[in-house]
Amino acid sequence: MKVKKTINNSYEFIDEFIAHNREDKFTNEGLHALYDYFEEKEALENEEYILDVIEIYVKYTEYTSVEDIKNDYPIDELNLKLGEIEHNKNELQDVFSCDVIVVHYADGGVGYILHE
Repeated sequence: MKVKKTINNSYEFIDEFIAHNREDKFTNEGLHALYDYFEEKEALENEEYILDVIEIYVKYTEYTSVEDIKNDYPIDELNLKLGEIEHNKNELQDVFSCDVIVVHYADGGVGYILHE
């Protein structure tokens, strides 16, 4: 038997991460951004997305600052600039050839989620 559960909003999405003990890798803002990302992707591809919390946990990483990315990836070609959100998103997509999700924090900061 296959059981299907519909996620109607980002709060239910976050609840799934909590239920699987996987909420520690992302901020609340990051999880809201991930929900929006998957919802947009589902609409663009006109295909239902099946939530796999473990897969997201393994394949996506949230960085809460440009400095965190630079520390994890000391790559000469990586030209990230403080305050240059769109530039940084494009730069990360070009260097890593991956989807990049921008996260806006309540304190005004900006982070990025990379799909590894």
